[in-house]
Amino acid sequence: MFFFDLVEGNKRYFEGDGATYIHWYTRGEVREILSHLSLQLVAFDGVQHAHNYLRLFVVAKARAL
Repeated sequence: MFFFDLVEGNKRYFEGDGATYIHWYTRGEVREILSHLSLQLVAFDGVQHAHNYLRLFVVAKARAL
């Protein structure tokens, strides 16, 4: 099983330092990434790390051979 969270949305940009790249992910992009890694999506959920800081929680598993 694989569990991770990320920022959900459709944005990408460099921070003011010109080196730090921020990418918000759509659910479709997550599905595509998982398929390239031979992982199967189990569920999407939300996780709140702090007030007004909700992130997309992803649960995936290895595909059966």
